[in-house]
Amino acid sequence: MAEMIGQLKVKKIVWDESLDDPNGTVFIVSVDGTDFKVWEKKHPHFSIDKGQYSHKFNHGGLKYEIAMDVFRSQVVWVSGPHRAGKHDKTIFDEALSRKIQTGKKAITDRVYGSKGNPSTHAKLSLPNDMDSKVLANFKARARCRHETFNGRLKFFKALSDTFHHNPDRHVHVFEAVCVIVQYQMDNGGKLFDV
Repeated sequence: MAEMIGQLKVKKIVWDESLDDPNGTVFIVSVDGTDFKVWEKKHPHFSIDKGQYSHKFNHGGLKYEIAMDVFRSQVVWVSGPHRAGKHDKTIFDEALSRKIQTGKKAITDRVYGSKGNPSTHAKLSLPNDMDSKVLANFKARARCRHETFNGRLKFFKALSDTFHHNPDRHVHVFEAVCVIVQYQMDNGGKLFDV
């Protein structure tokens, strides 16, 4: 059943072409990685697989990258599953950074600025002490709004508890829950405005 609901992802979670409008706003999406617990792999020689290890949970996990439209309650990008030990900035650089046009920015948290060359941050808008009070508040609300969406995903027990099934099936459950939460937002459960 989860696979069938997850297949609606191609209709509900799509990149809106208005995000690429050169005359549109600079800030187009908020981006965040979110981790989920999964049953830790057993290895005959090593007690832990550091690539699969989530520091958020002190446990094995999978990570997904989610991008949301800044001005609408709409998920426009989902990427994953990735190993929980993979850095958020690395995941962003692999695909989503190519989707964001030059001159546009994704609002992110400080984690995205902690790795690599700062010149690669041209498409990222990190928290900045030099931002005006209005801009800092706008970016903080966008990040908080995104965390609200991530929290809604974890209302579902399949994603809030440790996933004890084959990790290859986790993506189907995750995508199904994303689609369900998107339908909820489309039908009256919108997120607060930035």
